Amino acid sequence: MTDHTLLPCPFCGGEAHLFDGYWVECTKCGCQTPETFEEVAISAWNRRTPPAAVSAAPAAPTEARDE
Repeated sequence: MTDHTLLPCPFCGGEAHLFDGYWVECTKCGCQTPETFEEVAISAWNRRTPPAAVSAAPAAPTEARDE
């Protein structure tokens, strides 16, 4: 059985719907998957790029020392 849970639109956060069992489309901005089989369309819509690694904040500048 296919999980029909659709994530929000990756571009605008709008609600997504499966249309005719062949493609997923955002109801807010119109972004959509290519027309294909239901399982493929849902999988493609829900696929996300992993978040970029957050680098550590730059170190605070240090004062020059007189040696």
